[in-house]
Amino acid sequence: MNNVQLAKTLTTVVVRLGTGSIVTAIVRNNTTPSNAFEKVSIPAGAFVLGGIVSDAAKQYTERVIDDVVTAWSKAKNEIKTD
Repeated sequence: MNNVQLAKTLTTVVVRLGTGSIVTAIVRNNTTPSNAFEKVSIPAGAFVLGGIVSDAAKQYTERVIDDVVTAWSKAKNEIKTD
């Protein structure tokens, strides 16, 4: 595993965990289950929603890391050619 892949893996793990926690907290703070069905379905929905948002955050984070690596490589090449 190269350094860029390691950075992506570590960063996306943190981002995914944080995103999942945020979604869960939002759902918990904005819903009040009133029956057994809601007590099961609301956390299940929060889990699924957290997964969807986490996947989007992972894709965004990896794209930003790729952009930074590309910009860094271009800058290094420009400095070498000057």
